[in-house]
Amino acid sequence: MYFGFVLLKYRNKFYIAEFFPHYCLRQAITLFYMVSLKKKICNYIASEWISEYESNRQFAKDHAIDEKVVRRILKPEGSGISLTTLERICEAREIKISEFFKMIGE
Repeated sequence: MYFGFVLLKYRNKFYIAEFFPHYCLRQAITLFYMVSLKKKICNYIASEWISEYESNRQFAKDHAIDEKVVRRILKPEGSGISLTTLERICEAREIKISEFFKMIGE
C-alpha cells in the first residue's frame, strides 16, 4: 500500500503528517487541527489561569490534577491534556466545557 506525507506549517513550526490514500488529505488536516487546538487549550490555561497561582502545586491541588500535568501544560509546545483533565479544571472553575471553548474562541 502506498502512503504519503504532508508538510504543514503552523506558527513558524513545521509538522509532518503521514497519511494513506484512502484517508487522503482530510486525515492530515484533522491531525493538524487537533495539534493546534491542543496547543491553544494549553496556552490559554497557562497564560490565563496557572499564571494567577504562586505555584504549580497549588494550581494542581485546587483543580484536582497531578502537578506533572500542570508542568506539561506549561511547556511552550503545549503538549496537550486529556478531556478528563480539562473537565476537572472546568469543574473546579465552575464552568462548562462548552463555555471554556467559547472563551478560547473555538
